[in-house]
Amino acid sequence: MPATSGPFSAELKPRQGKLIRCTLTLDDGVIASIRFTGDFFMMPGAAVATLERHLTGRTPGEIAGAVDTFFSNADVEMLGVTPENFIEVAQMAIKNLKGDSR
Repeated sequence: MPATSGPFSAELKPRQGKLIRCTLTLDDGVIASIRFTGDFFMMPGAAVATLERHLTGRTPGEIAGAVDTFFSNADVEMLGVTPENFIEVAQMAIKNLKGDSR
């Protein structure tokens, strides 16, 4: 049975890109916390925290749409990553969590 609660993380280094790491915690199938770190650049710097707040409280199935909405409405510049990379690494973390045998 897939896990619906617990912490996990994943890392992604896109081709020709920068490292992006996602650490998240699910609580009863909802994102309780999520954090993106790595050697990518996003301006303004506070945009990463704003994205994290935008994803908190959502279900894993809402990640792609929420990230797309965020970047469609945000005035941010990125170097080394794309919005799709944030979706991919978050989904990788969710998949790792669901594969956990706890």
